[in-house]
Amino acid sequence: MAERVSLAARRRLSLFSIVIWIVGLCVVAVVGANALGVGDGGSGSDAAYADDPWLNPHPTLAAHDGDVYSGRTGEVIRLTGLDTSKPVHLHVVEGDFVRASVTGENGSLAFTDVGDDPARFTISEYDQEYIMPPASALELWPEADEPWSIQVTQPALAELSGTVSGIGDAAFVYSGTATSARVSARGEYSLRVTVVAGLVGEQVLSVSGNVDRTIAWADSDAAVFVIDAFEETAWTITVPDEPAPSATPGADEGTP
Repeated sequence: MAERVSLAARRRLSLFSIVIWIVGLCVVAVVGANALGVGDGGSGSDAAYADDPWLNPHPTLAAHDGDVYSGRTGEVIRLTGLDTSKPVHLHVVEGDFVRASVTGENGSLAFTDVGDDPARFTISEYDQEYIMPPASALELWPEADEPWSIQVTQPALAELSGTVSGIGDAAFVYSGTATSARVSARGEYSLRVTVVAGLVGEQVLSVSGNVDRTIAWADSDAAVFVIDAFEETAWTITVPDEPAPSATPGADEGTP
């Protein structure tokens, strides 16, 4: 009888040990997943700031190779030494659509959009995306469901003046004083015109087929015109001539 009781006790003890071992493995798996940020796109401490990554005092820096930056949601692209007179061009190398927020150094909300939120814009592999840097140092916080790779450059764009015509996509910088222009296009496909007169751009025209229309934008020292013309749509943009400077009274009069 004692041997049977002892055998039953050993079996219960063995079963209890197995249950404890399984529970321990589950706990380790859950803790490890949380530490690695599995399921929320973050890594380590980045996961705790998933909604507002710029508040993270120690964010993960995006890896970069030349002008191409790669990472995941929660990681930051730090840009320094920017020329504030030239636009920044962003292009998705890997991924589909990437939503990005812009802050100053160390997550500073120096450039807000609505309320206390940073300015935001969308980058894709299909469209051109430009921003005008208000400072020589900016931080970009991309957000996407999958890992992303973004190329960041500051190209020298042609100056828009008078009348310019073209076929397909194009981009120009305008440094004049006008705040309106005339846009015409011919064709059955769509045409989009975005003007970047501040930090991020605003789409001022989106049409399909023939069009002859005036567009307007906010006054600024410089503006970038971004033209997305599908299927080689032909377009023309005309900005008003700069007014001649008014003569200063007495400037042409000789000295008596």
